[in-house]
Amino acid sequence: MVHQLLTSLSLALVCPCYAALYERAASLSGLRYDFVIVGAGTAGNVIANRLTEDPGTSVLVLEAGISNECQLASEIPFIGVSALTVLNPSNWNFTTVAEFGLNNRMRDYPCGFVLGGSSSINGMNKIFTELTDHHNTAGQFNPAVHGFNGINSVSLPGFAFPYTPLIIKATQQLPNDFPFNLDMNSGKPLGIGFAQETTKNGVRSSSATSYLAPKYINRPNLYVLINARVTKVVKTSSGKQPLTFQQVEFTQDGFTGKRIQIQAKKEVILSAGVVNTPFILLHSGIGDTQELARAGIQPLLHLPSVGKNASDHPVTGLGWTVNSMDTLDEINRNITLFNEAFALWNETHGGLFSTNGQGHIGWKRIPKTSPIFQKFPDLSAGPNSAHIELLLSNSGASGGSTGSGFSVAVIIVSPASRGIIGLSSNDPFQQPVINTGALTSNFDVLALREGFKMAKQFVTAPVFKDYIINLAIPAAADNATDAEVEAYIRNTIITAYHITGTAAMTAQNADYGVVNPDLTVKGVKGLRIVDASIFPFIPSGHTQAPTYIIAERAADLIKAAWK
Repeated sequence: MVHQLLTSLSLALVCPCYAALYERAASLSGLRYDFVIVGAGTAGNVIANRLTEDPGTSVLVLEAGISNECQLASEIPFIGVSALTVLNPSNWNFTTVAEFGLNNRMRDYPCGFVLGGSSSINGMNKIFTELTDHHNTAGQFNPAVHGFNGINSVSLPGFAFPYTPLIIKATQQLPNDFPFNLDMNSGKPLGIGFAQETTKNGVRSSSATSYLAPKYINRPNLYVLINARVTKVVKTSSGKQPLTFQQVEFTQDGFTGKRIQIQAKKEVILSAGVVNTPFILLHSGIGDTQELARAGIQPLLHLPSVGKNASDHPVTGLGWTVNSMDTLDEINRNITLFNEAFALWNETHGGLFSTNGQGHIGWKRIPKTSPIFQKFPDLSAGPNSAHIELLLSNSGASGGSTGSGFSVAVIIVSPASRGIIGLSSNDPFQQPVINTGALTSNFDVLALREGFKMAKQFVTAPVFKDYIINLAIPAAADNATDAEVEAYIRNTIITAYHITGTAAMTAQNADYGVVNPDLTVKGVKGLRIVDASIFPFIPSGHTQAPTYIIAERAADLIKAAWK
């Protein structure tokens, strides 16, 4: 249905013109640059921006995907979130293998195939900017914990969600279990509060629209080439180790297209994302030598941690039917309402489409007295860190053509399960093997059950008495058996699109991991990794802001290394 709605729109978008955005390699100034960045995503664009602050430093960014210009999913916040679930040209459209922990289900696994990477198609949850509707934000966020002059923009939703008064009243009625949190980005996230999103004036603020805004991308020392599919990094040293990789091979014309090689005079920086960064390393001969040999790839460096340690936030949830028609359900199935909302956004950049559709988020810890911790260690970062995220939505209970609902997505943000990114063959155009390992640790199943209890407890607040009709998920009812609840969990888990850890950072002398603390690849010269693949543990929260932070820090490290 979403796909039909998207294709039905008659667009009148004004598209920016990026003068320094190149479509063909023949238009570039040459084949040698100080730095070559693989991937124009969340992290890669930060590095490109910061390194080219020095006019004497030349940078080439290679992006496999398309431009973000005039892409609906990259501009309209509400549509962008919906478009994650349908095939679209801004998405790599990956698929996982059949995963054991999910009863051998395969899942779609979206990643950004577009300038801005996944920051151009993600849920945007996370320099604060003026709201689209200019409403009074007193009591909705804490200005003291935000900057207001940064490159990337963060805002509260510029739309009055009809369920907001219910949520706020529930925090007042259940203050011990669900306290109101004025600002979850204060460093103390526990509680229920207003969602914040990377938008500006009702439009998505991605790394492409911010760090590659026209005043940056038009720098004469910055070159950004789209439709450039990197197949591997190339060894440029001879003889003894350490090996040096300062060359990148790519093509713009598919598997049979000409392979072009670009030289980095200083460094190659892999920012291809948590799936493609290890995938490129493996195809370059960097990984477990036995696994590489089995795939028909000549091993060059034994680094067995490449592609391992994949970690994601698994998502399931509960829904209730409600005694109200003032929800978001109807707009998701009524093309007339959908087009009206789009028309409003197209004219004013206001209304529902100026938001990602999520007004409120909650963060909770599993009680330390829970029997879970008699079997498993506490994997959270500490007493102020959550185990469970509750994403509260003004829609989604019935899932059918009629009815209205209230739903709570239940997300483990400190999961124990780990997966892999691997090879299916020596063909770099074959999809990578993606196995998130979801629910392979029973801790995650038990934690989700605790999350269900939290969600059901939240709707016991007196304010919901005449609003909630009934739980729409019989398999998760109070009288359901343990086996029924577990089966429901395993059959409904999706992803939060927060995969991390596949090129993990470890101590300088550690005999495992992929990168050192300065993000240089272990045992290699001339190659550094800057994206969410370097996280040794998945953050207990959304991963977009930490990725920006890592990239900003990496830019400083690179500058210092090449004074």
